[in-house]
Amino acid sequence: MKHKYLKNVTTLAFDSNKCVGCGRCMEVCPHGVFDMSKEKVYITDKDLCMECGACALNCPAKAIEVNAGVGCAVAIIYGWFTGSEPSCGCSDTGFGCGPGSSCCGTVAVTESTVKTLLTIEWRHLDVDGQMSARSYDTGENLVAEVKRLNMALNPQGIAVKYIEKKLDESQISESNTLFFNGTPLEELLNIEVSENHCCSCTDLLGKATNCRTIIFEGDEYEAVPAKAIRQAAYKVLGLDMNMHY
Repeated sequence: MKHKYLKNVTTLAFDSNKCVGCGRCMEVCPHGVFDMSKEKVYITDKDLCMECGACALNCPAKAIEVNAGVGCAVAIIYGWFTGSEPSCGCSDTGFGCGPGSSCCGTVAVTESTVKTLLTIEWRHLDVDGQMSARSYDTGENLVAEVKRLNMALNPQGIAVKYIEKKLDESQISESNTLFFNGTPLEELLNIEVSENHCCSCTDLLGKATNCRTIIFEGDEYEAVPAKAIRQAAYKVLGLDMNMHY
């Protein structure tokens, strides 16, 4: 039995005209939202979507858009804030994403167990639905780490979500930045901010463009590495990362 999310609320949008039939969305979707017919992907049931964002991040043709969060956990938390009663069914055994799955962690998130919510804001340049290669890689790292953090921290009553802020050309200096409950990544860790020539933003904007890099643990990164996201999350939460990894 396939578990459905919340009826008629998903932000998932798919442009079949852009689809190149690579099937990456089918590979990464944990709920089987996509299928293939005549070398084109189609949506089997939008209500199966938990808005994890993996499909959009992995689509090379930018045929998929979704207002990504952390799936089921966000649905429940949003329900509390709005007074509605969303439920992803993770506490049910035998169906749904189920306890121990990669999308929801080892323990179901319930109103009584969530005591702390960490919000990670990711800002990046968006040009007609396209982003730079370094922002794309940061996004992939962020999605993976949010899932990993929820698996480790949900049992302690801590939920983690991310939100995405798209920037225009005038805000290029802010592109590919992360904020943890409002605090910039570089203020949480020993990080030096620099910049270098960005080929993909140069192509997107049609002019030579330098973009942000970070120097972390002695190495320079164009995309924010997963370990930096993890360390910053634990620091802002005041937790010892070594107790979980």
